[in-house]
This record gives sequence, structure tokens and C-alpha cells, in this order.
Amino acid sequence: MRLAIVSAAVLAACAGTTFAQCNIDQNQPNAFVYMAAFSQRDLAQSFQHQVSNSICGAGIFLQPGIGGTDNVTIELWTTLPNGGGQMLATGSAQGTQGTWCDVSWTPVAIQANTTYYLHFTGNQTLGISGDVNNPYPFGQVYANPGFGSFPAFDYTFRTYSGAAGTTLRISGRCPGQVTAAWSNATPSRPMGIVLAAGTGNFVIPGGVCGGTQLGLNNVGIQLVFTGNTGPNGSGQVSANAGTAACRKYLQMVVADGSPCSTSNVVQIP
Repeated sequence: MRLAIVSAAVLAACAGTTFAQCNIDQNQPNAFVYMAAFSQRDLAQSFQHQVSNSICGAGIFLQPGIGGTDNVTIELWTTLPNGGGQMLATGSAQGTQGTWCDVSWTPVAIQANTTYYLHFTGNQTLGISGDVNNPYPFGQVYANPGFGSFPAFDYTFRTYSGAAGTTLRISGRCPGQVTAAWSNATPSRPMGIVLAAGTGNFVIPGGVCGGTQLGLNNVGIQLVFTGNTGPNGSGQVSANAGTAACRKYLQMVVADGSPCSTSNVVQIP
């Protein structure tokens, strides 16, 4: 693997790619290291969608100073290509070093909280940035012939869903004051924020949201906040997070249907 330290650059999508009615779903924006060259072959990133059940594109951040402009192809697979997986979609675009390169395809149905794989191919001159400190909890890097596994590494990548869903974001630092902010929720509906020790497939057993599957496990699971999504479907709440909450996971549940809708899963920093 290439691990030369670089600074994060200004991020811009490669020209010519459009995403009508598509929204960023999964996003790992850290571009602290030169993670891998396309010439190394067998480059892939695993990921999970926590909200949307469709995917209409993906993007990677191309390492500054490596190559110039070249073709970039991103494929969506059910498992790694050498593991008998099925390719569900593919897209190509011209990418330039030091920028984001996004590709799009016709929306493909995928399952929430299920691991899928992005396979990066298409040239021998460009490289991909990333982070070696496990910033993305729902996947990892694969690289080199045979798709070598690097569990603590993540490429700088993002995916696009076919429809906007409730988005939960966390700011602050634990222990200390942490703010949970939400957007794109169904307006003026009861909501709650759930805390758990890890990710998983816990199903709420009863009540208004009984039968709703979360992206959390059942270890230490608890409802830590209840309220209303607000007239615009957005809002925030702040609280002092103790050491016991650090690095645990949060997800928002909105009582707007059966099952209830859920946000993405976020980790308390």
C-alpha cells in the first residue's frame, strides 16, 4: 500500500457527471494519505447503506499529483469480484488528479445494512486517496492482486442514493459536548435517537415503531432522546457525552409510517 502523507485538497466532482435526484448517502471524506495506485490492481471498498434502498452512483477522490486526467470506472458488486459476486452496475467518467470523480448509473435496488463492494478500475496512471485510521465503520479497503484485505483502511469515497432520507450528523468531541443535527426528515413527526455499542440489525420489538429494523446492535441499546422532527424536518440537540458514550453509535427513528423511517448510523467522535 502507498502511505505517503498528503494534505486534503479542495474537492470538486469531475466534469460531465450529473446526479439528477441523487443524494450523497455514504461519505468518507478524509484524504490524508496516498492509499493506492490504479496500477496495483484489484482495488475495492466495501460499504453499507443505512437508509436508502437504492444506489445511483459513486465517487472517489483522486490522489493529488499522481497522473493527470484518465478514465475512471466504478463497478458495484454483491461480493468481491474474485469471490463469485455479481456486478450490479457500472459507470465511467474522466477523472483528474486532486479532484473527486463521480460516476452515475440507473438506480439499482440494494438492501439496507448489507455489505456491497465498489470496484475501481479503468486506468494505470491515477491514484486514490484515503485514511488509515478506520474512519468509516461500515467497510474497508481491498487492494493488490487477489483483493488483499486492509480492515483499518478506507478509501476517500462516497455513494449516491436515489432519494433523500433522514440524515443525522454528529459534531463535537466525546467526552464533552456533542450535537446531533438532523435534516430531510418527515416534518412535524415524533422522533427518537437511539444509542448502541455497535452496528447490527436490531428490530424494535414493539410500540409505535415495532418491527422497524435499525442499523444498530442490541448491546447497551437505549433511547437517549425523544422529540419532534420540526416543521421543516430538521433540528438539533446538544448534550454532554460522558466517557461511556464515546465511540458508540446513534440512529434516529421517525414515527412516520409502518415500519418507521430511520436515519443513517453515525459514530460519536
